[in-house]
Amino acid sequence: MIIFYILLFLFIVCEPMAIESKSFLEFLKQIHLITDIQSKEQAIEEYLFQKDIPIIEDTLVHFIYYGEGNIVAVPGELNGWNPAKGMMAKVENTSLFYRTETLPRNARIKYKI
Repeated sequence: MIIFYILLFLFIVCEPMAIESKSFLEFLKQIHLITDIQSKEQAIEEYLFQKDIPIIEDTLVHFIYYGEGNIVAVPGELNGWNPAKGMMAKVENTSLFYRTETLPRNARIKYKI
């Protein structure tokens, strides 16, 4: 029985580390499954540490803000520099905000967060 609890503990503690190599959308799905806020934040930090920002996956571009805030936006050429048209989503119970856009592979745009 003790071995079961040790394995369960290792699974829970090590699970956030296993999500580093996944796509950003897969990462978001797994983050929502982590119930412990501290573990969730740690998993986010470990994932983002290995990524260039914005995260570009084929034609998907994920704009990221990780920090304090209630409302965060990405004004830029995509939305006529209108922050209201570039609102970022906040991952519940975290400091992670993101916005995903589909762009041509060779796109170059100006934006601010």
